[in-house]
Amino acid sequence: MNKTIPVTFIIIFTLLFSNCNILYSNNQPKDTLDSGYNGNKQFFNFAVTLFFRDNGYGDRMSFTLPLNLFFERMVLPYLSVGGFVGYTAWNYGEIREGKKYPYTFSYLPVGAKTSLHYPPFLNKYLNTRINLQQWDLYLSFILGAENRFYNPHSSLIENEYKDYIIQPLFGATGGITYYLNESTGIYLEGGMCTFGYCKLGMAFRF
Repeated sequence: MNKTIPVTFIIIFTLLFSNCNILYSNNQPKDTLDSGYNGNKQFFNFAVTLFFRDNGYGDRMSFTLPLNLFFERMVLPYLSVGGFVGYTAWNYGEIREGKKYPYTFSYLPVGAKTSLHYPPFLNKYLNTRINLQQWDLYLSFILGAENRFYNPHSSLIENEYKDYIIQPLFGATGGITYYLNESTGIYLEGGMCTFGYCKLGMAFRF
């Protein structure tokens, strides 16, 4: 799928909700609108990746659901930093003389992440009234390495690829989180993510 689709969706989704009353709390005290998420200083996110990238290794037959773990800590009222790790495995087939030989690539991305949470800035300097108890809008940047492990299921293709490959990993995403209560929410990110172009998951803050 075209990688611009989830990115465009995030942009449109954010713009629409930025002008919708559901984001706002007219009765919320102003000191909770610009104080940086009501004292919540740490974020833990769990997500699955959608719209996978094709790494060009052959005929993809099946995969393990791409999982991601993220941890970030607020270091400024609008900025958080942290790290991430993920895992997935994709099964491919190599056709030789009319017979398909399966093999697997396992992926283990690790790296650092930083996010700019801009609703507190908008509330403080532009006089908007976004409800920080329920909403988080942010831009994120990741930098790390994607470790790839080759596992042939036949000796005939054991030298087809290197046993271990490491690739640089970097990207930028835009995201939106809706908190169901003080500590738990659901979120969606679009852009250049781990494994693909969109992530959907659970968000926790404490």
